[in-house]
Amino acid sequence: MRYELYIDVFFLENLLMDYFLLRLSVRLLKCSATHFRCLAAAAAGAGLACLGVIFFRKYPLLNTVLVSVAVTALMVRFGCKIKDKKRFLQGLFCLYLSAALLSAVWRFLRRFAGTEVLKGAVLWGAAAYGLTTFLLWLYGLLQEHHSRIWKVVLCQSGVCKEVKGLYDTGNGLWDATCRKPVSVISYSLIKELFSLELQKELEAFCGCRKGERPELLAGIHPHYIPFRSVGCREGCLPAVILDCLYLENGNTSRVVTRPVIAIDRERSSSPRSYQMILNPNLINS
Repeated sequence: MRYELYIDVFFLENLLMDYFLLRLSVRLLKCSATHFRCLAAAAAGAGLACLGVIFFRKYPLLNTVLVSVAVTALMVRFGCKIKDKKRFLQGLFCLYLSAALLSAVWRFLRRFAGTEVLKGAVLWGAAAYGLTTFLLWLYGLLQEHHSRIWKVVLCQSGVCKEVKGLYDTGNGLWDATCRKPVSVISYSLIKELFSLELQKELEAFCGCRKGERPELLAGIHPHYIPFRSVGCREGCLPAVILDCLYLENGNTSRVVTRPVIAIDRERSSSPRSYQMILNPNLINS
């Protein structure tokens, strides 16, 4: 079997794809390698691949080992600006993962091209890189959103309630008396922790009314927390102190004793992906 290989086209195609792979690996590793560094490493990898084809074309196994292992390791080491062994192994994994992603997207897009020339390779290679980058960006957004949603279990007098809590860096509520951070939950959810008699007294307290048996509230220490929201809105939120709450997100968990919980009566029925606004100090402390 005989075929012709244009070494300049082979070099440019390898340069393009190696550069895209290195940029995707840099994105996955979140390292500080520049575009010029990746381009230089890609050029070196493409050049070595051409040399392998020229001098080792009669030894396909040796050529495969040279290109797949040695050249890849060289590009990862210098193109991604990696020094330690652990990060180097992570870089190899990210490069091969990027190659699998880019190859799948490229093959899908090239079905519409119907060309094998360099122009088609550049066009669809760039399109595959752009689409893969977009998918990774979208995946990162979903991961970030997931990391901000925590499983929260509120406990009071043996009764527990599980809700979804949002890790909100904008929540700066602080109880100056108890010297504790304050989280916010709707009244419709927190009332399930209490008896019917206590619910009536708590509702009267939240509405600034006098209840029939206010002594029932002694166990949850009701008080008011001043706040200011976006738009210079000011006011006071009713707050209570529960026995404890449990926080969980993946492999991370927290137990908070005697948490201060502010009650929001205005947003009890608004549709949201979370049910409670967590104070970041509960998690970062």
